[in-house]
Amino acid sequence: NKMDNREIELFKALCSFKKYFTDKSLLESASAEVLGQLFFNRMQGVAYGNLLSRGLADKVNREFRNSLFCGYEFNKRKNEEFFCRLDYVGHILSKFDGKYALLKGAYLCGSYPDGYRTSNDIDILVEPKDVGAVGELLGKAGFLQGRVVKGVFVPATRREIIESRMTRGETVPYFKEVVFTQKKYIEA
Repeated sequence: NKMDNREIELFKALCSFKKYFTDKSLLESASAEVLGQLFFNRMQGVAYGNLLSRGLADKVNREFRNSLFCGYEFNKRKNEEFFCRLDYVGHILSKFDGKYALLKGAYLCGSYPDGYRTSNDIDILVEPKDVGAVGELLGKAGFLQGRVVKGVFVPATRREIIESRMTRGETVPYFKEVVFTQKKYIEA
């Protein structure tokens, strides 16, 4: 089902945590379609925090509110583990003499309110000349290049590693299996 104009307005209002609701009657449009779009676009944490901070959580139906709450709580737990993985990779990179930057989720998860933003991987930007050195450090720490398919690590072939670097200018992601409850692998 397509969302009507009121549902679209509510979706936008719930996703905008820096602006205040101006039309609280939008909450009457808290439908399954809006809820699905919030989850599909990974905005459930923002939506719940938005409702909570404005004292509006009890103004939507229980299933809508509880679903957002569970998503928000899941995001918080996921980030706790993400920050542990980030610290671990940071410790590995502390042995690197060159310059690097952690991008996207590694930065944004700590910049947004708790539970609003999550990340699945750790994006590391290095100069092309330093890719080998960073890869060597990750390799010494037990990381392998490849991908995860249906929860199972599949190592990259030498050809895939070379082609990725030559055609896209990117390295094949590095993975290390870890014992966490939210995610089985660290991806860098």
